[in-house]
Amino acid sequence: MVQIGVTFRVSKKWPNKFSAYKKQASITVGYLDMETMNIVNTQMYIDGYQVKLVSDTSYGSL
Repeated sequence: MVQIGVTFRVSKKWPNKFSAYKKQASITVGYLDMETMNIVNTQMYIDGYQVKLVSDTSYGSL
């Protein structure tokens, strides 16, 4: 199983939107297959998904 760590810098409203993924067992994603140069849609399973606000960027701060 491949695990991918991702970090986003977003405003306060986005963690609530991302939290909705916690309730889903899997999501449909599209990616570019470099061999065929086509977009491939597939299912990804979610395990250990965490959302936390590290910094608030809603007012232009870093």
